[in-house]
Amino acid sequence: MKDFGQKIHLFPIEVSSKQKYIVAMNNIKLNYLYRDKSNYKNYGYVIFAGDACDDLEDLKSIISANLIDSTWFYADDWNLPDLHFDQWNNSDDHNFHEYESIEYTNEPPTTLITLAQFKNQLRILGHHEL
Repeated sequence: MKDFGQKIHLFPIEVSSKQKYIVAMNNIKLNYLYRDKSNYKNYGYVIFAGDACDDLEDLKSIISANLIDSTWFYADDWNLPDLHFDQWNNSDDHNFHEYESIEYTNEPPTTLITLAQFKNQLRILGHHEL
């Protein structure tokens, strides 16, 4: 097989007990959560349309450079949906969201923001410190 310089991430999908198919996972899923001071959690994710050559390590590096204390970020700064609970409680709530992980997925995109736009947004924001 000729190498065209692109990374293609493959995984098996079992269609029946006799057949297996290989499907390229091009989209990227960013998992994050909101955790209030009482430790109640609300999980969420965003799926960006991806490309077979998108590198998770590059994205992890950009994300890490923008996390507060290696964990938190402001969802509105990152243009991600806010995961706060319906009722704001001044004694429990804060503005931080918690980064969980990124992964390749074959699920359809959930946002019109492209992965390139998201990366650029984080590069513009630069590193946050408390």
